[in-house]
Amino acid sequence: MNRPFLAWWYPHANGHGTQPCQAILKDGWKLVHYMNQNETELYHLDEDEGERNDLAKKEPKKALELLETLNKWVKETG
Repeated sequence: MNRPFLAWWYPHANGHGTQPCQAILKDGWKLVHYMNQNETELYHLDEDEGERNDLAKKEPKKALELLETLNKWVKETG
């Protein structure tokens, strides 16, 4: 079953520390993919609203699942 998600793309740096990135929010998880560095951060917002604990290395399967969903969304929406 495909569950709904929210995804967004921030395509440029603004000189204030913001980097080009894509993100997805699904089932209480948030994944941010920094495009220039090809790095991801993963947060479980139900337990970490402040996004203090990056779980990408502890939860690689969840990170990959969300990244694949995000990549599919990017491809479908252009």
